[in-house]
Amino acid sequence: MARTCSTICLPLSKEAYPQRFRRWLDQSFREHPELFPEAFAAGYRLKDDRVSARTGLRLRRVRLKATGKSFSVRPSFALPYMTGLADDVQNPLLLRAFGVPYWVIARIFGKGAMYWHRLELSLGRNSIVGTTARRAHLPEHLLADEHHQPRDGAKNYIATTVGAGCVLGCGLAQTAGAEDLQAAYATFKAPSRTTGPRR
Repeated sequence: MARTCSTICLPLSKEAYPQRFRRWLDQSFREHPELFPEAFAAGYRLKDDRVSARTGLRLRRVRLKATGKSFSVRPSFALPYMTGLADDVQNPLLLRAFGVPYWVIARIFGKGAMYWHRLELSLGRNSIVGTTARRAHLPEHLLADEHHQPRDGAKNYIATTVGAGCVLGCGLAQTAGAEDLQAAYATFKAPSRTTGPRR
């Protein structure tokens, strides 16, 4: 788990959002222990709860008995930082993939153009490998390549690592030089060292 991470994100549909939180959390730990911090196995206490002003969802926090650290528990249908719900932003972000301007998306789906701009930029906040593939076996075969992309009139290179149908890391390199590309590929290298089965 990333050192600064204070959220446990668990797979769940909006329709199945639980009324009995502790039972659901215990069952999720039995089914997906790789999604929890290691100290969770030593026990936890329910700390507090709050209702998100952005989504109206009630969120709970737990405190780990072994470390005293607190974690918010977020269902996977809610976006990080509670900026929205996955179902509500799926179609607008699909339009962005085809270059539809933010102001057009705002006119069709509501909110403001800056909301959609910030939401798209926020997709790069999380370490892809560190948050979704930790304590898992990495694919045996990986592919690394650079995608050329102009930015402000200058050519840039997006160093991308993929495997088993997943994007495992992307980093921006200003040039195609060895040092810049090495630093860009490090976005995959560093988190990949934290993966692997739990011992």
